[in-house]
Order: sequence, then C-alpha cells, then structure tokens
Amino acid sequence: MLAIHSLRVSLESWRSVRLPLPMTVLPSLNFVHLLRLDGVLNFVRAWDAEPWLVVLGVAATVLVLGALGGAAVGFVTATLFNAGARSSGGLVVELEALPSPPDPLSHQGRGGEAEPSP
Repeated sequence: MLAIHSLRVSLESWRSVRLPLPMTVLPSLNFVHLLRLDGVLNFVRAWDAEPWLVVLGVAATVLVLGALGGAAVGFVTATLFNAGARSSGGLVVELEALPSPPDPLSHQGRGGEAEPSP
C-alpha cells in the first residue's frame, strides 16, 4: 500500500512542474497529461482511496500465481517422470491375489472346509 501511495504522490507532483526560465511568469507543465498518464493517475487514486482493494488484489494475484506455479511444477515433474519411464522401459508391477478371509456368515470353519451337519 505504501508503494501505491508513493506512486500517487509522485504522479500528483508531476501535474504542476515549474520550469526555471528567465521570465517574469514561470510556465508550468503538466507532465502527467504530456506523458498521457491520466489513466494511470486515476487508477492509482482509486486504489489509494480503498486500501482493502489493494489487499484483495494482492491476495488474488498471489493465489493465481501460486496456482500457476504449482501447475507448472506438476507438469514438469510428470513430464520428467514419464520421460524416465519411457527411456527405461517403464515400471512393471505384478499383483497376486490374496486369499479371501472366511465369511463369518457361511457354514465354513476356520480351515475353509464345510462343517458336517448333525
């Protein structure tokens, strides 16, 4: 917020610059108008008048840049991982089926055999 206020004060001071010429009436120039910075000055005035806009704008900018940075890091990581897998032939994972536990509602005992009926 200090940077925006400083920019506003600086641009406001450029609106009336007196030139030290040997004349009885010193001419003044409006460098903001000459450099076509009127829009910038109006924008800075609006942001300086509402400090919560600055906080909201900075927070939104940080959020967007962080999301873009995270997406870029994820993309680069995935690309490098895929390049390594492609060059090495990939990773082979073999799975074996585990024996299923006995169903407690069935009439089977612990050994997996059916119990004799009386």
